[in-house]
Amino acid sequence: MTQTLVLIADDNTQTHRLLHTALGSVEVRTTVNGSEAFTIAAKDCPELIVANLGLEAFNGFDLVQQLKNEPATAFIPVLGITGRPYPGLEHEARRAGFDALLIMPVTAATLGDVARLLIARAALLRRRSKQSLQNGAALRARSATIQREAAASSPVQDTGWAATLPKSPKCRRCGSDADNRLVRTTESSATYRCGMCNTQWRWTYKKKMPLSPN
Repeated sequence: MTQTLVLIADDNTQTHRLLHTALGSVEVRTTVNGSEAFTIAAKDCPELIVANLGLEAFNGFDLVQQLKNEPATAFIPVLGITGRPYPGLEHEARRAGFDALLIMPVTAATLGDVARLLIARAALLRRRSKQSLQNGAALRARSATIQREAAASSPVQDTGWAATLPKSPKCRRCGSDADNRLVRTTESSATYRCGMCNTQWRWTYKKKMPLSPN
């Protein structure tokens, strides 16, 4: 089983140690450069990125904006950390794309709880997205199959008594009696196709009869 990867973009070694303690057995990779953090994220797709807002040059805000603008990394949750809060910081961080923000110092327990919550939420969203794509593909495949079957089966042209049979009153699946078609006959039954849901069903006669009149 692949180990959970957490990427830390922070130039504070004390923060590195705190995160190692907080996250336990996960694989933790560190960098002090926001630009390098983006390169690693694009290549290895970590389950979480922890970014210091105050990194020099390519800071946490630059990093999260670039991550969220790239389809390959947009799904990765980003936890922002800073020891220098100011009015409006939380709103600014949320607008930039951070999934959560912590004001340092915090305990290892708090940091670990927030990190694990973000990882679990991202995993749930990925599963739901994958299931939605699978359901959509299955629905499209089923729709295409129904269309092919409908195109391949045309109403029978029967010159005997079966050609005068009335439509089956109602579809046995959806109950519709609109545009039900006779698709096959035998001496003991007639097969119909529903014009609404495309279901086929067989109507058995009370007694056997010839397909053509004498």
